[in-house]
Amino acid sequence: MQNDIANQEENWSSQSTYPSQRSNVEEFVDLSSVLDSTLTRVQNVCSFLEVSPVKATTFNKLNSLQRIEVVKRKADSIAAAVVDDLSTAIQVPYVPVNHSLVELTSQAADLSTLMDTLKEKVNASSKFSERIQLLTLTPDSWSRERVATEFEVSEHVVRAARKLKEEKGILPAITSKPAGNRLLQSTIDAVTQFYLDEEISRYCPGMKDYMMVNLEGKKVPVSKRLILLNLKEAHYLFQQDNPNVKIGLSKFCFLRPKWCVTADSSGSHNVCVCIKHQNPKLMLAGADIGIDYKSLLELLVCSLDNESCMFGECSRCPNSDVLKEFLLEKLDDYESVTYCEWTTVDRTTLIKVQQSVEDFVLKLVSLLLKLRTHHFLSKVQAAHYKSLKEQLGNSDCLVTLDFAENYTFESQDEVQGAHWTNNQATVHPIVIYYKENEKLISKSFCIISDSLKHDAVAVHSFIRGILPKIKTVIPNLKKVFFFSDGGPAHYKNRFNFANLSLFESDHGIPAVWHFWATCHGKNACDGVGGTVKRLARRASLQLSLILTPSDLYNWAVDNIPGIEFVYVTKDIIAADAERLSNRLNSALAITGTQKYHFYEPISKGVLQASRTSVQDSGFPKETFIVLPSLPDRNFVSISDLFVDDYVVVVFMSQWRIGKILDVDYNGVNVKLFSENGPCLNYTWPPKTNDVFISISDVLVKIIPPKPRTRSGRSFGITSDENNLISKEFELYMSLIST
Repeated sequence: MQNDIANQEENWSSQSTYPSQRSNVEEFVDLSSVLDSTLTRVQNVCSFLEVSPVKATTFNKLNSLQRIEVVKRKADSIAAAVVDDLSTAIQVPYVPVNHSLVELTSQAADLSTLMDTLKEKVNASSKFSERIQLLTLTPDSWSRERVATEFEVSEHVVRAARKLKEEKGILPAITSKPAGNRLLQSTIDAVTQFYLDEEISRYCPGMKDYMMVNLEGKKVPVSKRLILLNLKEAHYLFQQDNPNVKIGLSKFCFLRPKWCVTADSSGSHNVCVCIKHQNPKLMLAGADIGIDYKSLLELLVCSLDNESCMFGECSRCPNSDVLKEFLLEKLDDYESVTYCEWTTVDRTTLIKVQQSVEDFVLKLVSLLLKLRTHHFLSKVQAAHYKSLKEQLGNSDCLVTLDFAENYTFESQDEVQGAHWTNNQATVHPIVIYYKENEKLISKSFCIISDSLKHDAVAVHSFIRGILPKIKTVIPNLKKVFFFSDGGPAHYKNRFNFANLSLFESDHGIPAVWHFWATCHGKNACDGVGGTVKRLARRASLQLSLILTPSDLYNWAVDNIPGIEFVYVTKDIIAADAERLSNRLNSALAITGTQKYHFYEPISKGVLQASRTSVQDSGFPKETFIVLPSLPDRNFVSISDLFVDDYVVVVFMSQWRIGKILDVDYNGVNVKLFSENGPCLNYTWPPKTNDVFISISDVLVKIIPPKPRTRSGRSFGITSDENNLISKEFELYMSLIST
């Protein structure tokens, strides 16, 4: 048999033509004859191995894919026959063929698919533990470099996976490391509130100063807040304020709200900063001596928290020469110092200055002496604002107000000439804070006006327009606390002080006014103004027609649900200006207005002022007359008034009829009809509407109005009575405006 095999191999060798040779001989030999001879050799092999022959007629009926399957099956049969003969010839037990070519091809495809799926899973995973768990399935025959290349991971990950496989096998259950001390929810809330504190961050007022934040599964726009110091300093202050809370710097930074941005973040260009703080900072930045202005202030005073020290009235504070010597020592190696400075000559500009060390030190010390009091005021007023919100009573209301930058109307596809048209609307945000069931609640309002005058009369009109809204929110309102910046054109002037002194007479509620330090006091109003202008501008560019202040108001009411809007026309403001003309013309200025930051009426036309809003201040409060002595205008004597009498009173600058419920030595408690005068028909409100009225605001006692219906719900007065009351009211208004 071995001789037969040798002869057959020689026959095959003589007849074999390799593919590389065929291409060279095809042009000389007929292709059909080559195919016939090849088929003959295959038939001889099959015959010799006792395998069924290959039928040429069968091949002719098959397509190419079917022919491939026939070849695979025939090759498996021939391979099995060869192994059988070899086992017999070598005298070994039968060696079975493990897999057929068809099976191997199928398995290879399956394994390739499995490997591709594994790669996708590894690439999609973001957890290190899950990735090394999946990589335990990679073949041991693959090198680390190949696994890293195929799965696009680092060799460090592959090494970790190999080590895990050696220790626990493939796809082991990975138990996470036991968590450390988890932060309490109260700690997380405390960190969040700390970032939102007015001393740590402030609202960015620009129209574009917002970002989309995912809150409760919805993306909503939130106004940005600029963090006023670096995160390491903020962490230190948090630890000082909360010594019992343990939290590391990294976790503190991680808990920073997304909308609280740092100074180096994109789009955080900060404007309207305090020039009194900024110029010393710029000088120290130019000197580059590694010390901040607060550390230098500490060399001027006994304590940064002491009122007398910070106002320069402490005899024990160090002399400024100590600071001068300290700075000269720090700058001993310098000949001159170059720094930037904000200067105001016609307009405010940033200039570069170069000075000798001696001149630099003298100027810096001078600025720090001026900054000392200002720095203290800014901190004290901000702290009082925070504590005032926390300590509000259930019948109190804190009102923050500020003029936003006027809104300039824009439209899509403007013609060239429209660029130079400057149509604008006044936008005046107001945010109120009040307590409900001991919980602090805020509500946002926004005044829109076609008047571009930002003066005390406009402020009076805006307050008159917003107070009814506030009383709807707080029905038992007893006192209003105003908090604003010290803008001299609209808030901090003799005209607004004259109105404040008669606030209770005008509106029926007492009020006091707090001011932030100059160039400080960014608050929620900035966010409200920026939101209104941003949304309006976007709608205008989306072909919404917002071309006038009334258009802006109507659009805002329909499209900004979180803010309540009030429209005050220039006609209303003009009428108020006419009505208040006598009062404002006789208003008296307060000497040193800017140095006082708290004003409280103590009688009509008289205010009490103090340097700070802190009630236990060491400095005495000062009293100022802001209106000349008002004439005695009590129309009715308190001795003539009794319970159940009907009287006409002045309430919120209008006359009202009411029934006396109680009599006090300086006024009466009155249940008011729903309607304002002048009016002939009156009804009682569904709920009790009793208010305290000062005796000076009681105009006249009248006979009880007559019932107009059998139910006794409607009452009336005659037209003559109505005219007489109106004349008394005109006299009252003329006296109060005097």
